[in-house]
Amino acid sequence: MYLIFAACLLSNPETCRVRSIQIFEPVSEMTCLMQGQPTLAQWTYDHPEWSVKKWQCSSKEPGLQTAGDLN
Repeated sequence: MYLIFAACLLSNPETCRVRSIQIFEPVSEMTCLMQGQPTLAQWTYDHPEWSVKKWQCSSKEPGLQTAGDLN
């Protein structure tokens, strides 16, 4: 399962990147969604220059290129 998210620079909000975090333990999409918020909060704490705008869980390896690709 992958946690896929769009992060934008606080200093330039139009500069966004799609990132992903692989969750190694087998979990359902619902569990991923429940664990997603604290995981992204930690990522934001570790990367204070970025802001998370959108996120989703997926069982497929991410191939997204832009933030607009996220649902």
